[in-house]
Amino acid sequence: MPPQPPADLSTITLGELLRTNYALIVRCAACGHTGPADVLTAYRRHGAAARVTALAERLRCTRCDGRGGVVVSITPPAGL
Repeated sequence: MPPQPPADLSTITLGELLRTNYALIVRCAACGHTGPADVLTAYRRHGAAARVTALAERLRCTRCDGRGGVVVSITPPAGL
């Protein structure tokens, strides 16, 4: 069985996402665009202890350039 991230999204850190290889899917609050966040780049910038929910507010949409992404889900790696 693959490692499971915590059920409470407010406690998940970037370090946990990298360790479990789960993907962070975010949605833009401005235009609704949904896509995967670059967890490795965020980890390098903000560190392993950065909480996913705090990061989502700092993301910039690649479609409309808006800020304030909303975490939609954390998904397991493909094939699991």
